[in-house]
Amino acid sequence: MYQKKYLVLETLGLILLSAALIIFTFALADGFLYEILILLILALLSAVFLSDMMVTWLVLFSLALSTIILVAGVVYIPFYQRFLLAATFPLILGLTKRLAYQHHLRLSKVKDETQKAYDYYRDYTEMIETESEAELQLYLLHWAHNDYFEQIHSKEFRRMLKRIKMALYKYCNYDSKIFYLSDGDFIILSSDSSLDFRTFFQQQVLPELATLHFRNSKSLHEIQYQGGYILINKANLQEYRDLDDVLNNLLRQLETDIIVEY
Repeated sequence: MYQKKYLVLETLGLILLSAALIIFTFALADGFLYEILILLILALLSAVFLSDMMVTWLVLFSLALSTIILVAGVVYIPFYQRFLLAATFPLILGLTKRLAYQHHLRLSKVKDETQKAYDYYRDYTEMIETESEAELQLYLLHWAHNDYFEQIHSKEFRRMLKRIKMALYKYCNYDSKIFYLSDGDFIILSSDSSLDFRTFFQQQVLPELATLHFRNSKSLHEIQYQGGYILINKANLQEYRDLDDVLNNLLRQLETDIIVEY
């Protein structure tokens, strides 16, 4: 609900800003009305059809060009009109791309499940308190350099997240829960004490995940992973009462885990 409300507010803000630019131009700089309309249309189309990385470079280039237009040479038009021409394209392009990203994120089949992970962990730790034999294994799977892949092809990035999660479901039994935590992190929680989850992942799951490739246009990119593991039982429950404490431990393990191509 919060994401939907945020998306609606951003859409409304973009519409109001575009309308304000058109009204301002019509009232005070009507000689540039067609130019402003063209810049608005180009910004909207660029945000829709160009990749995230291309948009980032285009915004930087347009900002640099705008700065040159504003400060260099002799221009016989008022400063506010120069500023309007220079700022319209990068401003609308940046806002539209952000809006498109939020929209795609909302439609993505792999959504942020952090709150569900917290709820499940809290419920299971309550059971560990009452049952001395109960324990919980947690494995944090991190897609290394995922932010780079999201930049070069955001749609394929989301499809890749779905493929990773489907592969995890293939190997994890009914005693396991899988949650996506954003930023390329999946956490798997298993109550199956008969299986060493760390060895299982390193020997079976990670080699299988390595067969998945990121498809960018006509090229394929290999994916690399990092992992962290922890076992929660009655002995260390007080130290890891909250999932935040567990995640801090797992993230520290990621910092020392060498990225390996399986």
